Amino acid sequence: MGCRTADNLSSLSHSQEIPSPRQIKIIPQKERFLWKIEVPADYNSIGPADYKSIGPADYNSIGPADINLYPPTDTGSESEQDTTNRSGNTSQSSPEKETIIYLLGTPQIDSLFLGSENLSQVEFSVMEYFSKSHEVFTDLNFEDLNKSDELTQKIKETLVLGPQGYYLPITGFLNIQENKILQEIIQWKLGKDYTREQYFSTIVFPPWYWTFLLNTYNHRFFGYEPNDSPDMVLFYLAQATGKHITSIWNTEKQAESLSFGTFEEQLSVLKAAMQLYKHESAGNTLKLLEEAYLSNDTPSIKEILQTIQTDRADFYTTTGSRHYIDAAFTERVDLWTQTIMNLVQEKNKTFFIFTDLSLILQEDGIIDRLVDAGFVLTSW
Repeated sequence: MGCRTADNLSSLSHSQEIPSPRQIKIIPQKERFLWKIEVPADYNSIGPADYKSIGPADYNSIGPADINLYPPTDTGSESEQDTTNRSGNTSQSSPEKETIIYLLGTPQIDSLFLGSENLSQVEFSVMEYFSKSHEVFTDLNFEDLNKSDELTQKIKETLVLGPQGYYLPITGFLNIQENKILQEIIQWKLGKDYTREQYFSTIVFPPWYWTFLLNTYNHRFFGYEPNDSPDMVLFYLAQATGKHITSIWNTEKQAESLSFGTFEEQLSVLKAAMQLYKHESAGNTLKLLEEAYLSNDTPSIKEILQTIQTDRADFYTTTGSRHYIDAAFTERVDLWTQTIMNLVQEKNKTFFIFTDLSLILQEDGIIDRLVDAGFVLTSW
């Protein structure tokens, strides 16, 4: 990233104020769960970007910490010049001189894209910002999604070898009902006419692999297809326009996250997922999340996401492993916060970031981290 250093900074007169993180504003937009981060043209931090070294912001100066993060629905969009003037720039400082970072939250559960015909239409409203951006960032880019080498390698590394020297089939660790569910997933994955060779080579795959497939199939059972997700709409747009998307969370990291813990811990997670297989409560959760997202209902979204996060955290504490929850949430929030802190050093550029909404909205998520670093969160 093009970070300005002390060697190429112009000297400041005594009347000039050294810019601080509090000059950077986070402004909710009228589009669903989109935030605009404005970096003044004259902004320059002192030294390398390191959000962890910056003291927490004074929340009392901007209102309560749980400030409503979405704008009133009855307001029109303001002009770029109005936004620039409110941010403190003079009329001589044109919007093009600012650095702008658009941060879009999309609905995901268990690192899987949540997609429906309704959700697939949502992101058309942000395509203008997406198209005019100089660089686009997300967790995984389109090319990464089509790479299976790392996942295949992780499967090989996590196969369990029995005492007699052969790989242990997972069927021996499941009860009758769980094996019936497994058969459904195998038939969905391999097709109705799968061979015995395919069957026996597949059932030795580790529990984490089956949990991933199970969650994917369960979403589809309730009518949520990854290809209809807002994320995939943007991936397809990027592909059609030749725009590259940079990922901060590669396939190898995803494989590490999926394959957390011991065999026994992975098996516990799989059995828990099977309890929700085609279960009404799982379908209700997905529907509530979709409805809240489409209606811009931030309080409901936060409540649903927090419930999912709490249940998951409690479960992984019970299993004796927090690696998954740390990787899926904490580590990615750290990566995104540091990425944004690096991007604000760039000059005269527009960036577009889209990622899991839970990483942005939840307590100690991206917004909270940026406010702690000194950015100013406005109410519109």
